[in-house]
Amino acid sequence: MNEPIEPLIYNLYTTFSTKYIINLGTLNQYVTHTSSTDLNQIIQWLEDHCYYLLPNQSALNFHDKLRHNLELAKKAGDIPYVQYLNDYLKLKIDKSFSLSLPTKIHIKLKSEGTTTLNIPKELCQLLNITSNDPCLKSRPQIIKQIHRYICDHSLQDRHEKKKINPNRELMSLLLPLKDPDISYTYYNLSQYLIIK
Repeated sequence: MNEPIEPLIYNLYTTFSTKYIINLGTLNQYVTHTSSTDLNQIIQWLEDHCYYLLPNQSALNFHDKLRHNLELAKKAGDIPYVQYLNDYLKLKIDKSFSLSLPTKIHIKLKSEGTTTLNIPKELCQLLNITSNDPCLKSRPQIIKQIHRYICDHSLQDRHEKKKINPNRELMSLLLPLKDPDISYTYYNLSQYLIIK
């Protein structure tokens, strides 16, 4: 049975989800079981257990963050995350988590300021917000709201925490999976979301 999410956890998630890929349920478990409200201790836990967001190759300390993520993935045996990095960053990381960094990594980014997203009305209904809500201005903000929806509706797989089991409402906003052997996860959710 999932534990209720406290407002403190949502505040921590909102504060740090621009830097780390955070699983809201896992963060809640950590804070609840350790009864920790020491911000420095929580930041250290995030550093030790969460992947950095990798926005683009020109980001500050990009290579250090990438190596940090690979070390965490290696400890956890997280092959889906390595596959995500290979697909998203066009890297060649093998199953032993070895990486030869190229001199340039090309990532296509959409500028938030110049792009208007086409938000389906079903998404607004799902999240119970209006189409002109500030939280729908960019894909990362939308994904953050969907992560909250997933946690609130207990759609995270109980055994594989990275896996998402969409309900009918969320499934109506997702493209079909490219391969029947893969599942919807926190890592690939963005690429399957129907937003243009």
